[in-house]
Amino acid sequence: MITIQKKNTAYAQVLEILNYMKIEDYFKIPRELICALEANKDKDSDFKYNREKDFLEQNVSAEAKLILAIFFKRYWATDEQKAKIKVYEINKITAIEEEKKKIYPKNILSNKVIEEKLEEKRQNQLATIKEHNWFKRLLIKIRKKFSVRE
Repeated sequence: MITIQKKNTAYAQVLEILNYMKIEDYFKIPRELICALEANKDKDSDFKYNREKDFLEQNVSAEAKLILAIFFKRYWATDEQKAKIKVYEINKITAIEEEKKKIYPKNILSNKVIEEKLEEKRQNQLATIKEHNWFKRLLIKIRKKFSVRE
């Protein structure tokens, strides 16, 4: 469970990192969201983003990385990237459901509705991607967003 202090620290880290983004990408994030982050950030946070280091080398919390990944998915990803993310999520949910079936073969509650929805989504997807490759590409895209600010 994420504590309030961790959230507030993550908000401060996200805001610091956003300061190094391209201005057009920054303004894709709703102003209300930026204001909420500002209002709830840890005022005593001493995190400083170093442009000389790679994004993954920074001491960024897991919570801040998650927030940035959500921002990427919602505001910065192209339609093609969003489609790949959707395929990844469906594949991940399917894998989790399959693992649950192995662990709990006699399911007390019926999962037919969930399974039907997952099957329908899988049929609508044309391409599949490997989890490892998708995650690396996502990190590369995030790095590119933070590498140069105009």
